[in-house]
Amino acid sequence: GGQSVVARAEGLLTEPEGVLVVSDIDDTVKVTEVFMGKDQVVRNTFLEEFRAVNGMATLYNSWAKDFGAAFAFVSNSPPEFLEPLREFLQDSGFPRGSVHLRPLRGSKEERRDFKQTKIEDILAKFPHRKVVLVGDSGERDPVLCAELMRKYPEQVVKVLIRQGDPQAK
Repeated sequence: GGQSVVARAEGLLTEPEGVLVVSDIDDTVKVTEVFMGKDQVVRNTFLEEFRAVNGMATLYNSWAKDFGAAFAFVSNSPPEFLEPLREFLQDSGFPRGSVHLRPLRGSKEERRDFKQTKIEDILAKFPHRKVVLVGDSGERDPVLCAELMRKYPEQVVKVLIRQGDPQAK
């Protein structure tokens, strides 16, 4: 006999115009402490519960409320983290948004350039949205965001970099 299968899915539709916040995840909205080295990253990723960066959910919710901002989260985390990261974002009170993670496959260059390529794909899908890029000071985000702002000055209207390492000047 035939068995019934019940499935549930959610879709997130984004209007073609308005404000779009494209946010990094690690050390931007989730405490990872990349600046402290691999041992700390492993501890915060595999051994500890995910923790939100203080104040970021409140800030993002204010942008959603005050400016009608939509959100996209882009990370170099592997795809196996998709559901845990979605749950973390929801449980931590962040606005709903798409989550884009780096595939495990691909050349070294493709993996290195994943965030730039993915953000450029998002920009191409929403050419009439004004985009705010939010990253952190720990890895390549400042350089990447500056490059994207120069390349897409009509679309990328603001870059915000969170100082991740308290010892950095």
